Amino acid sequence: LRIDGLDIVSELDRPRLALLAKAGAVVTLRPTLFPFRIFIANAIGDDRMQQAMPYRSLVDAGVPVALSSDWPMTAQTFQPTQVMEWAVTRTGQESNQGLTVEQSLRAYTADAARALGLERETGSIEVGKKADLVVLDHDPLDPKLPPDALSDIAVRFTVLQGSIVYEDR
Repeated sequence: LRIDGLDIVSELDRPRLALLAKAGAVVTLRPTLFPFRIFIANAIGDDRMQQAMPYRSLVDAGVPVALSSDWPMTAQTFQPTQVMEWAVTRTGQESNQGLTVEQSLRAYTADAARALGLERETGSIEVGKKADLVVLDHDPLDPKLPPDALSDIAVRFTVLQGSIVYEDR
């Protein structure tokens, strides 16, 4: 079960998020909306905007979350580290709802594969799974790296089913 677009959740409904976890749901998140937060707030109002994109509440309730670029709807970037940065820092939106770097990495890999129903094939580096991975120029989990520098991390290689399909020389 995948839920796309769970963007506004009332504080009164947040205790019920655990029901999504019990049902085995994965919620896809779209951090690419954060650059549009001013326009969204104008459309829905500041009170509802404070309830928008409750990432941490979902994770705290045990709900697996998957990050996506939501292309072509919000084609801000295809850079996964930029999307991770927005999920962590929330770019000016309520930061106590941001994911940790580790949570954002899992949301972009293992839980994204789970949202697609492909967790047995891809999403983590394990024997028997497809060798789908990227090689980065810096460790995003480095504790010395500030979260707002995640977008500075570059993809050096992309490997798809064991073959290099992109290389930044």
